Amino acid sequence: MAASGLVTLRDRLAIESDVAFSERAQWEVLWQRLSDYIYPTMSDFTRINTPGFRRDDRIIDSAGVRANRRFAASVFSFLTGEGTPWFTLRLADERLNSNREVRAWMDDTVQRMMDEFNSPFSRFSLSQEQKFLQIGAFGNAPIFIGVRNGRPYFQTEFLGNVAVWCDELGQTQAVYRRYEDTAWGLEQRFGKENLPKDVLAALTDKPLTKFKCRHIVRPWDDTINFPNIAGFTYLSAYMIGEDDKHFLHRQGAPAIGGYHENPWVFARWAVSPTENYGRGPGGDALGDVMMLQRVVRDTVKLIHKKTDPQWLVDDDGTLNPRLPTSVPGAVIYSRQNERGHWAVKQEPTVGDSRDALTYIGLLKDQIGQHFYREAFDVLPPTNPSGSDHRMSATEFAGRQRQQLQYAGPPLARMRSEDLMPTVARTFRVMWRNGLIAEVPLILQDALSAGVQMTPEYVSPLAVAQRAHESDTIMGFAGKIGALAAFDPRFARALHTERTTAALADSDHVPVAILSTPAEIAQQIQAEQEAAQAQAEAEQGKLQGDAAESNAKAISLIQGAA
Repeated sequence: MAASGLVTLRDRLAIESDVAFSERAQWEVLWQRLSDYIYPTMSDFTRINTPGFRRDDRIIDSAGVRANRRFAASVFSFLTGEGTPWFTLRLADERLNSNREVRAWMDDTVQRMMDEFNSPFSRFSLSQEQKFLQIGAFGNAPIFIGVRNGRPYFQTEFLGNVAVWCDELGQTQAVYRRYEDTAWGLEQRFGKENLPKDVLAALTDKPLTKFKCRHIVRPWDDTINFPNIAGFTYLSAYMIGEDDKHFLHRQGAPAIGGYHENPWVFARWAVSPTENYGRGPGGDALGDVMMLQRVVRDTVKLIHKKTDPQWLVDDDGTLNPRLPTSVPGAVIYSRQNERGHWAVKQEPTVGDSRDALTYIGLLKDQIGQHFYREAFDVLPPTNPSGSDHRMSATEFAGRQRQQLQYAGPPLARMRSEDLMPTVARTFRVMWRNGLIAEVPLILQDALSAGVQMTPEYVSPLAVAQRAHESDTIMGFAGKIGALAAFDPRFARALHTERTTAALADSDHVPVAILSTPAEIAQQIQAEQEAAQAQAEAEQGKLQGDAAESNAKAISLIQGAA
């Protein structure tokens, strides 16, 4: 491609990036306010804080910060809890799902992917914590799924560094990232021979000098006048500099690269149809959080006035009459007026702190409700009256499902916009790098014929939401069992293997622990053969006992004769 063509593409990508960031300028004002009161460690939207500078100076009561942390931990544990499988693979053809070979391959693939998610190399758990903290506070969280040494890794980016462009369906298509990197870091990533002159100059004397960079990922359409030899779906370009923009690329690689699928996952909690960016629980709780700061400040003043009251004294000609009120047992000098009253008097403090503390408790409760405390908190062991909470396992499961339904719609969005693209991108990276076992022939033919394979979530949330299926089956089986006590023909209505398969599917039981139809047939045949052998043995014993009895009878008759 000619140099002029690269310049034209460079200018086009730079303009797209500038427009994307200018359109989210109003959001930055909101995000800065949210970070000030709910997530202060991420507070570099409209102002840049010096590293190490205190960022929580606007916070008097940390209820909003603690509610966001609890929310992030709860959503993480319910969606992608570490150490527990939170997804499985499923085919659109149910006959293939029940195929032993296919099911074993999908279970093995899921286990391989879970090993990558749980690996310290991938940093998946660390990225999830940072992601859900930003989701709770801002309602948005950008996650980059890269490849290093042939293995996937996950990195949650600061929302302030990322702008997005969405299509008419509200789906994220392009991601524009602004970041800073040192001259030394740029050399390590792209090589000295590919760096502009100002970076090369800094490498000699000041290698830790930071330079402004951009990473642009957008769909590779027909308007991109650049050879797409690898057939990438998404274009990738690294640029450096504000005015004289320069493409960055590794040695031997083209200036414009790409990806087969979007490496960015832009998770959103709740989205308005007319907005590209999402809103989180922090936005709903912001008013109560800010009111809490004011009420707590005024309450502290009230309590302080009661413990260190104001005094009414005669004007002695000075601006600040000195009274040793902070010294226990101090002597206060004063004089009496003509009526014999002392000139020093404590000024009574008006107000009852108990009312303020009640209101503070109400505000904290409302903040917890904004962050879906009812959806994730386990029921307390006792009622407000002091009596114990006693319930059966079935009732507890029902209450848990009812709780989780409170946060159902936004969690469904998280599964659709966050977890599904994450699983899909991870699978394809592992597949291209030989980390997935060879696909069985029957599955290869099905996939070639267009049968879709999609992830199905089996996290504690998904299990709780599907628990009603197994409850329904067990309830129906219990009723059939009660009727079978009166008439055994009722038991014929239940097919043993199908009922077991339905329960295993609703509870996401691994197929490896279930018997195959052939194994069940072998067990039935073995049981029938054992029963037949036992019957023959018992028949032989009866015949032997009869023969022995006949012999004894004959001998007795002969002896009598």
